[in-house]
Amino acid sequence: MADLPAPSPAEPVTDAPEKQRKLLLLLPILALVLGGGAGCYQYYRLSAAGQAAPEEEPIEYGQFTQLPGIIVNPAGSGGRRYLMIDLGLESAEAKTLEEVSAREVVIRDAVVRILSEKTVEQLASIDGRAALKDTLRLTVNRILKGDIDRLYFTQYVLQ
Repeated sequence: MADLPAPSPAEPVTDAPEKQRKLLLLLPILALVLGGGAGCYQYYRLSAAGQAAPEEEPIEYGQFTQLPGIIVNPAGSGGRRYLMIDLGLESAEAKTLEEVSAREVVIRDAVVRILSEKTVEQLASIDGRAALKDTLRLTVNRILKGDIDRLYFTQYVLQ
């Protein structure tokens, strides 16, 4: 066998100094970008906090009564689904709330009738609840001599 020259160890090719130099150039740029972003965030946060929010007039509440435990089967549910609600009624006049107590049977019947006509999809709709509140309030007001100013769902369970 002929003597072959021993392979010379290849000199490691390192561009580590080049990478370090690039990294060192990127660090100040990165610090400026992050610092600028943080500064902008603080500026807008503080300027927004410094602005006075428009004053809202406080809500004047009347007197309340509650109609608890109204349970209905929604239309088309075949008795497999139910809605259980409690209604809160608000009026500025105590006389109206006394009238609610005196006519509670008629009011409950009207509420049950309206709710029973709604489907599960209609009753499950969050947007539809505001319209349902208005419908119920107007129906109750037709039964009473006085007016219910606001109607609240104090419990709303759809199963």
